[in-house]
Amino acid sequence: MPRVSKGTVYRQQGSQNWFIKFYLDGKLKRETAGSPDHEQALAFLRQRIEEAERGRFTDLSQRPTFANMQARLVENYEFKRNRTEPTRFLRRLAKFFEEERIAEYSRTRLKTDGAAPATLRRELAVLKRMLRLS
Repeated sequence: MPRVSKGTVYRQQGSQNWFIKFYLDGKLKRETAGSPDHEQALAFLRQRIEEAERGRFTDLSQRPTFANMQARLVENYEFKRNRTEPTRFLRRLAKFFEEERIAEYSRTRLKTDGAAPATLRRELAVLKRMLRLS
């Protein structure tokens, strides 16, 4: 079982957002809480500590990027010789997932872009597979 400190929340000079830090097996882990609200930062710290205690914490530098997941998906499709070509779905997903979330993406695709529900489901299925492969 990993050793995890209680951690702390702090602000860096010149920043409105809170940051968290804690020790995992003697190594310092720091990241932004992404919020100017102290309570949200504490909740984020508790979440990270819980992930670390359960062995599910992944350091920011080790987390897969959208580009990494995309490459793995294409490689997997080629390996399995899938008939479905994911690139048309990946182009649309790539535009959003650099900065957006799934719910926002779904709303935008259905209401603003006028995509059919079946198209959205297929795009989300491709995204789900990317996440599983990563």
